[in-house]
Amino acid sequence: MKTQNLENNGGFSLVELIVTMAILAIAGAAMIGFLAFCFSHYRKSSDETNLQYESQLCFNRLKEQILQTTNGIWVSADGKRLELYGYDESGSQKKKTLYSLLEEKQQITYQEYIYSEGTWVPEGDTECFASLVKDWNVKVLDKEGNILDTDLTDTPRPAQVMINVWMQAGERTYEAEERLTLRNEIKATTEVGTLYQ
Repeated sequence: MKTQNLENNGGFSLVELIVTMAILAIAGAAMIGFLAFCFSHYRKSSDETNLQYESQLCFNRLKEQILQTTNGIWVSADGKRLELYGYDESGSQKKKTLYSLLEEKQQITYQEYIYSEGTWVPEGDTECFASLVKDWNVKVLDKEGNILDTDLTDTPRPAQVMINVWMQAGERTYEAEERLTLRNEIKATTEVGTLYQ
């Protein structure tokens, strides 16, 4: 009769494999949770950075346009529409630029107009000026910081413009305010005869 030699072949038992798979599953679940947390935090900080960038871009562009205005400024009573009056690049055509909030798209839009034959004629299409804007408000102020009503005919000369912008991306919101001191002596009215004297 032959005897069998039982040798240890160095393999893994079924229990060892099951324990190893359980440890790997726990480690994998922890890693997935950590990655999900990191992605969520990245998305939130990315939204906040985008809001700050869009806000600064909006203010820089508005500041440039307002400070270059040569003739007049008008703001609606609710502060949602802004009109700037001046001349085109050649200096021969009267020009108006209208900024307004398009709430359903969260955009500030602008449209340029040229004064021709007694009326304002649109030049080009309405374009997006700033995005991610939930709301905005513009006020025209005198030298003492009092809010001016630009619909009155005897409005004093504006000295400052105050702009508030509320922006939103996802769940994040961002609010910013800027106060600009006007360089040019402009008028606060929409009357063409008064603006271009």
